[in-house]
Amino acid sequence: MGVIMHKEFHRSLNLDGSLKSRAWDFAIKLSCDADIAGLDIKIPRNAVDRRVRTGRVDLNHRAVLFAVGDANEPMWLLAAIKPHDAAYEYAQTLTLEVNPANGAMEILHTQAISDKVQRFRQRPAAEDTPRVLPFPVAELVGLGIKPEVAAEAVRLTNDDEI
Repeated sequence: MGVIMHKEFHRSLNLDGSLKSRAWDFAIKLSCDADIAGLDIKIPRNAVDRRVRTGRVDLNHRAVLFAVGDANEPMWLLAAIKPHDAAYEYAQTLTLEVNPANGAMEILHTQAISDKVQRFRQRPAAEDTPRVLPFPVAELVGLGIKPEVAAEAVRLTNDDEI
């Protein structure tokens, strides 16, 4: 079994240095045998992605992770460490996708993306204001950006909006 760590997983450790040793213990146990009872790997209810799981790091924190690849011998992608209840809430909102342009795995906050796109769609676009991105939607989609995000991105008129 392999274990991959997402950048947000590293950020979790940097925010709370006291979790580092427990997080490393969790990762090592996970890489050896995910069925270890102490890891308490669970599938969150109402999760958007059927591959998302949570696992016990300590009594107060859970890792959010994805099981990818072979169901009998999965590869684990560690996404984050959060306080117990927050980990379950967070896990319910994530999806794991492969970027079609570069083949990289991406963890997406699907609802947050949809909400932000919706907010931008409701904003009027000034016709005479120069756009920040000089690319057509098709080029952005070709880079692996979701079509609905690309359609709004080409309308942006300042760096802060990006």
